[in-house]
Amino acid sequence: MNSNLNPPKSLHFYSVFSIIIACWIILISKRSGINSGRGQSSKEKKTMSKKMKIFICILLSLSLIPVLQKTPAYADFSYWTEDFTSDGGTINNAVTVENDITLTIPEGKTLDINGYIYAYKHTLTISGKGTLNAHGFDNLYSYMSDGFMGDLLIIDGATVNMTGGYGYDAPDAEYDHVTDTFFDGERGGIGGHAIYAKVIINSGSLTVQGGNGGRGGNTYGEFGGDGGRPGCGIQGNLTINGGSVTAVGGLGGKGGTGTIENGYEYGDGVGVNGFITAPVQDTIMEESDDGITWTSISGTSSAKKYIRIIVPETDGNTQDTPSRTSTRSGSTQELAEAETASGLLRCTVSSNGTAKLTEFVPEKAKVTLPGTITANGAKIKLTAIAKGAMKDLKKLTKLTLGKNISTIGAAAFKNDSNLKIVVMPETVTRIGKNAFKGVSSKVTFRIKASSEAEFDRVAELIKASGAPKSATYKFVETK
Repeated sequence: MNSNLNPPKSLHFYSVFSIIIACWIILISKRSGINSGRGQSSKEKKTMSKKMKIFICILLSLSLIPVLQKTPAYADFSYWTEDFTSDGGTINNAVTVENDITLTIPEGKTLDINGYIYAYKHTLTISGKGTLNAHGFDNLYSYMSDGFMGDLLIIDGATVNMTGGYGYDAPDAEYDHVTDTFFDGERGGIGGHAIYAKVIINSGSLTVQGGNGGRGGNTYGEFGGDGGRPGCGIQGNLTINGGSVTAVGGLGGKGGTGTIENGYEYGDGVGVNGFITAPVQDTIMEESDDGITWTSISGTSSAKKYIRIIVPETDGNTQDTPSRTSTRSGSTQELAEAETASGLLRCTVSSNGTAKLTEFVPEKAKVTLPGTITANGAKIKLTAIAKGAMKDLKKLTKLTLGKNISTIGAAAFKNDSNLKIVVMPETVTRIGKNAFKGVSSKVTFRIKASSEAEFDRVAELIKASGAPKSATYKFVETK
C-alpha cells in the first residue's frame, strides 16, 4: 500500500522559494559588507545582525510548511497495492486498487472513504468485523460517481456501506443572440452506481444506495432537458453465501420544462441489476417498490427498487458431528456409507432425498466423487460436501466433483497441499470460507460450464474461498 500524504504543489513552491530567498539574502549581505560591518558602529552591527537573523528564520520557517502538512488528521491513501490491515480513519480522496488484495478492518474500527474506489480488472476482498463506508463523487459523469468500480468485490465478515454520487442538475438554458431564441434544455447528470462490479458476500453485511439522477435543464425554448439516469444499488451479478444485503436504486431525474415538450423523466433505479444467487434453504429474499410493502423474489433477478436478502451464516455446514439419526430444522438425517473406486464415503442423507459428504477415506491419489450414492436400496444425489470433510489429505493430487454438487462447506479441502487439479461442475452455487486454502499453488480448476458466464460465476466463488492467487482457471464447455 502506498501512502500519498504529499501537500499541494503550491506549498512545495513556497518551500523552495523561501529557501532560495534566504540564501540570496545571506549571499548579498556578505558581498555588501552587512556582516562585515564596514562603516557601522558596534551597536548598529548587532541590530542589523539580529534583524537579518529574524528575517531568515521566518523564511526558513515558511519552508517547513509542506513538512508539517505531511501529518494531517487522516490517513490519505491513494493507492492500495497489497494486503493490509486498516486501523480506521478517513480518506479524503479516491482510492485506486492496483492488485487483487484483501483489506482487513478489525472489529470496532471504521474506515471512511470520501471518494470512489477504483479497482479496474482487480478483486477487492474486505474482511474483518469492522466497517467500510465509501461514496462516489457527486456531479460527475464517469466511473468516479460510482462508490466502487471494479471486477469483483468480496465481503468476508465486514460491514460495508456504499453510495453512488448524485448527478448534477442541469442549468437553465441560455438565450441564443444569433438566432434570437433560447437553447433547448440540457440533460441532467447521471447518478452513480453504489457498486459497478460483481459481488460475493460470504458473511457480514452490505448496504448500498444508488445515486439520484440530476434534473434536466428548463428553457423558454422548445424542449426541456431530459432528467439524468439514476444509479443502481448493484450493477452486476450478486452471489450471497451468508450474511445480508440491502440494495436500493437511486431516484430518476426530473425532466426540465420547455414550451413545446418537457424533458424525459427517468424512473427510479433498481436495487440489483444482475442475477442473484443465494442458497434456497432458510434464505429470505424480498423486493419492494416503495420500501414498505415487501414480496418474495421468485426468480434469480428483480426489477424492483428495493432488495433485501438475509442468509444464515453456516459456513457451508448445517450439522455437527453426524450421529446415526439426528434432527435439523424439522428434517431427519441418517448416516450412510458408500464404497467407490476412489475410497470410502460417509454421508448424511436427509429426508428430501439428498446426501452430504461428511468424511472421506481415500484409496487413491486421484479421486472422483460420484453424482449419486446408494442408500437403503435407493439412489440418492450427492449434493453437498460438509465442513472439513476432505481436509488435510496430503496425498490427494486430483479431484473430480460429482455432477450434482451444489454446496461446498468451509475448509472442505483445506491444506490438501498436493492437490493440483480440480474438476468442478457448474451446479456449484456456494463455496464456504477457506474451502481451497492451502492447496497447491500450481492448482488448476477445470470448470465444466455451458457458457462463459457460468464459468465466470463459479470461478469467482472459488477465488473467494481462499484459493491461491496463482491458481489457473480453464473453461471446459459442456452441451
